[in-house]
Amino acid sequence: MWNVHQVTLHGKQRRSNLCKAWNCPIEHLMGFSILKVDSAQVSTALLNASCGEFPRRCVKHVYMRLQLHQLCVDRSEGVKTIEVFLLGAGHNIRWKPHTNQPEDIASGTGCHTATDDTCSTDSDIKRFHYQEKKGDLFSCDPNVSLAHCVSVDMAMGKGIAVHFKKKFGGVNELKKQAKKVGEVAILKRDGRFVYYLVTKPRYFHKPTYDTLRSSLLSMKEHCAQNAVSDVAMPMIGCGLDRLEWKRVSQMLKDIFRDLNMTITVYYL
Repeated sequence: MWNVHQVTLHGKQRRSNLCKAWNCPIEHLMGFSILKVDSAQVSTALLNASCGEFPRRCVKHVYMRLQLHQLCVDRSEGVKTIEVFLLGAGHNIRWKPHTNQPEDIASGTGCHTATDDTCSTDSDIKRFHYQEKKGDLFSCDPNVSLAHCVSVDMAMGKGIAVHFKKKFGGVNELKKQAKKVGEVAILKRDGRFVYYLVTKPRYFHKPTYDTLRSSLLSMKEHCAQNAVSDVAMPMIGCGLDRLEWKRVSQMLKDIFRDLNMTITVYYL
């Protein structure tokens, strides 16, 4: 496992067979087998890839490799906690350290298992609340933080992103943060945070569930570090971005369920 971690961190191949290690990434990059096409097609595909235009079928694989590499780098540099790292790597892994001290168990005052509810107090239990509400997102309490999806270029020229740009501005400030796909840019306005989930490279691209998940994990880390207790958002990833709301809403619940916070999704 850690050998794979190291080669991923340093951008090396994860296969021992050198021919296979060279051939498979090239096929993923171009979206077809190089053994079945002529040199002109290969040259065209490589040129397009160097300009950031990947074949539709392999965009997801490219994003996943970039996210995995960035996760390893962030964890090695201490930017991400072990919990966030495991969540990003395994999607639904929960890191729950054992909190019982040996002396507590020996004296009979502690829990025998980490799931024994009789040992929990109200202050120990983290409560997550999720709700969907019909109405205007910007009518929520001014102390509630907001979130929505954007692209790396911060174009915000369609949909609810236009209203975020008009209301909060800060486009140059967001661009200076130079966030990549799968990360989150943040503004602070009137004592609350405004989260810009970076889920795609350009405004005309479409996000994937993986890029959205990675951005939400980055937002979760910031929420946990800054004791953010309320976040409101539209039906992110849906509408113009064409993801399925059923999957996205479940993703929100899975990611934030271990935080003491409320997420409210507004719809019209």
